[in-house]
Amino acid sequence: MSYREPNLFICGAPRAGTTTLYRALRQHPDVCMSQRKETGVFLENYDKGLDWLADNYLSHYEGESVTGEATTGHMQHPPSARRMAETVPEARLAFILRDPVERVHSHYRFHRQSGQLGPEEDFSTLIRDESSEWRQIQLDNGRYHKHLTRFESHFDRSQMKVLLLDDLKSDAPAVANELYEFAGVDPSFEPDLSRAHNEGRMPKYEGLYRAVQACWQPVRDRLGIDVLDATQTVRDWVRDQLTNASARSEMRPADRKYLQALYRAPNRRLEKWLGTELSDWS
Repeated sequence: MSYREPNLFICGAPRAGTTTLYRALRQHPDVCMSQRKETGVFLENYDKGLDWLADNYLSHYEGESVTGEATTGHMQHPPSARRMAETVPEARLAFILRDPVERVHSHYRFHRQSGQLGPEEDFSTLIRDESSEWRQIQLDNGRYHKHLTRFESHFDRSQMKVLLLDDLKSDAPAVANELYEFAGVDPSFEPDLSRAHNEGRMPKYEGLYRAVQACWQPVRDRLGIDVLDATQTVRDWVRDQLTNASARSEMRPADRKYLQALYRAPNRRLEKWLGTELSDWS
C-alpha cells in the first residue's frame, strides 16, 4: 500500500464550518487530506473502496502520519457509521455543529445560490411543507443528537471530536489547535484561516446564474482542491458579479420561532450528551 489508510474523517454537519476544518487540516505538514472534499467514500462511492479514494484523491501522500477525508453527508446517512466502523475501526471522527435553526437557513441560501432551488421556492413554505423531501432532509440534518449517538454505537466516544461553529468564529486558532491535538499531530502549527468559506450569497440574475452553475459544476467535480485554490481569486470575482451579499435575506421571526420549537427537545438532548450548554443557540 503506497498510502496510509485514512484514519481521520470530518463527518459533518453541513453548513457548519467543515470546509474551514478541512483546509486547516490540509495545511498541517503531517496531515494528508483528500484532494477533493466530499468524496462520498462511504456514500455513493462506498462500493469503490479505499483504494479508489487513494488512487484518485490521496496520490499526493508523502508519509504523513494522518490521512483523512471530509464528507458532510456521512453524518446524516445511517449506513455510514457502520460502514466506517467495519472498514476503518480505529479512525477518528470530527464533527462541527451549528445552531440548527441558522444551519437550515444557511442551507436554503446555499441551495438558492447553487441553483438547486428557484426563487419560487420560499423558505417559509419549504420548512412547513411536510411532504417536501427538502424539508425532511434539511431539518433532519440539524437533529445532531440522533446522528452522534448513532456513531457512538459503532465507535468509542474517545474517537469522536465534537466542535462548535460558534467557537470557530470566536477563536479559530484555538479550535485548530484542538483539532490537531485530536488528530495526533503537532497542535502548535498555525494555519491560515483568514479566508471565509462558503459565504451565503444570492443570485442577482437567476437565469444567467443557473446557466453558469450548470456549466461549472461538472468541471468543478473533476478538479482537485489545488486547482480550485489556484483559481479562487478569479472564481470569487465571477461569483461577486453574479451574486449579491446584500440580497441575503434575514430569517423571518415567525420562521425562527417555528424552527426553534422543532429543535428545542433535540437540542436539550444534545446538551446533556455533550455536557455543554447551548443557550446561545436560537
